Amino acid sequence: MLLEIVGVLRTVAALPLVLFLPGYALTVALVPPRSGDDAPAEAGPDRTFTALERLCWSLGLSMGLSVLGAFALNLAPSGITPVSWMLFLGGSTLFFAAIAGARRPAPHRGYGMTGLVVATARLTDRFRRRVRLRPGQRVLFGGAALLVVLAMGVARVSAEREPSPGFTQLYLVPQAFGPAAVATWAILGVHSYELDDQQFELVLHRDGVPVDRWSFRLTPDDVSDRRVDLPTGHVIEADLYRAGDQTVYRHVSVRTKP
Repeated sequence: MLLEIVGVLRTVAALPLVLFLPGYALTVALVPPRSGDDAPAEAGPDRTFTALERLCWSLGLSMGLSVLGAFALNLAPSGITPVSWMLFLGGSTLFFAAIAGARRPAPHRGYGMTGLVVATARLTDRFRRRVRLRPGQRVLFGGAALLVVLAMGVARVSAEREPSPGFTQLYLVPQAFGPAAVATWAILGVHSYELDDQQFELVLHRDGVPVDRWSFRLTPDDVSDRRVDLPTGHVIEADLYRAGDQTVYRHVSVRTKP
């Protein structure tokens, strides 16, 4: 129970770092807030974001940075781990916050190193007021939403294209019907999850002595199964080999009651 609570708290604590803080620090670094930022921003080279615009861009840029970070970390020797994610997202946030601190206007210099506290207070204060979406704000909101959707789509496609090794499942399932029934036969099967066609050889043993052998070819996601007898008081084993390889690829066994 305690581990579950800790896991939930870790997830809740990580969400702002993934979905908001890096993008917010980047928007403040690119477009610093002004001392007179409470009024709607006018068009011009020195315009700044309103609270709603900054929120939308923060969410969109955070998602975009997360996708780019996933690509970069996947190429790194350490791969994608919780530690590497924390270092990337935390480092990005601190880096952009440092730039924002260097670019903040003079009236903000008394509010800490980066001025993020001042910008966060203003964001909270604005959302207490009535928010009206002007045409320009609608465009920015739609652009941020589109960026989030594209980032999620790229992440999903990347995950689907992530190479995964193929494998094959070998199973021997005794068949018994009723609570007191004794299994006298079993289903011996092979299910291929390989990435291409494979040639297999299956050898059935009884007490270590080969009693049957099958060769067959399976396409990806294909199944080959057969019924085998389970005489009482014996050990039934099956070994699966791949073509050209004498090493046992898969092994199953069952011991029947005397």
